[in-house]
Amino acid sequence: MFKKMLPWIIMILVVITLITGAAFVLWYFVIDDSPAGAGNQIEQTLEGEEAPQIPADKRMELTVPLDNVVTNLADLDYVIKLSFAFQLDNEKAKQEFELLEPSVKATAIRILRDTMPEEIQGSQGQDALVTKMMNQLNALLLEGKVLQIEITDIIVQQS
Repeated sequence: MFKKMLPWIIMILVVITLITGAAFVLWYFVIDDSPAGAGNQIEQTLEGEEAPQIPADKRMELTVPLDNVVTNLADLDYVIKLSFAFQLDNEKAKQEFELLEPSVKATAIRILRDTMPEEIQGSQGQDALVTKMMNQLNALLLEGKVLQIEITDIIVQQS
């Protein structure tokens, strides 16, 4: 009786080992969604794109402020208040951006509502937020693009 069951027991143990190994590999390489992994992705994105050097007066002409964006974060116990300064690449892009201000604010709120408080802590967290916003806002613009986003004010408070 034991000789008949031995191949089945070995096969079951091998299958369990393979499933466990595959689950570990999947978790480690694919599903790992930690903020540290996001930081590496941001560094790669930001390294690839250098913002062109623009004189200060021209930079001010092409900058659009967005003040006092207030919303809850993904953890509803936290409220965030942010102000931004968006630098665009040309005058037409600035005019279009100003017309799209409600969409810009809605995009910012949507991104913030999907963000946990610990994801925005520190410079890497803020860089991640800026990168997400820049990617989504550049998809909205037809006449140009956002070159840089500065967080000019940030308050995260537990309610």
